[in-house]
Amino acid sequence: MGRRRNFRGIFTEAVNRALDGMPDLVENRRELTDMWYTDYDEDEIREMIRKEAAEQGREQGEERGILQSLRNLMANLGLSKDEAMDALGVEASRRQAFVAML
Repeated sequence: MGRRRNFRGIFTEAVNRALDGMPDLVENRRELTDMWYTDYDEDEIREMIRKEAAEQGREQGEERGILQSLRNLMANLGLSKDEAMDALGVEASRRQAFVAML
């Protein structure tokens, strides 16, 4: 609970800084802070960040695997870059990026 209370303080400070430039909203500062904090779900944000990081990790792993497979096909079978990408079914939209990494 202490961590959540600390977060509330940090959140309130950030809202106050944002509201400092909006004098017409200063009267409702407490109400706005409560409203924004209530709408903010820390656990939901953490889960969203975790999912994005996992997806990014999967994409990076797939990219590394394709890159290694391209290198193996070129080295072991003597395929050109285009032939290796054809063999792996690399989409046209991704080919230039892989060529740059080879």
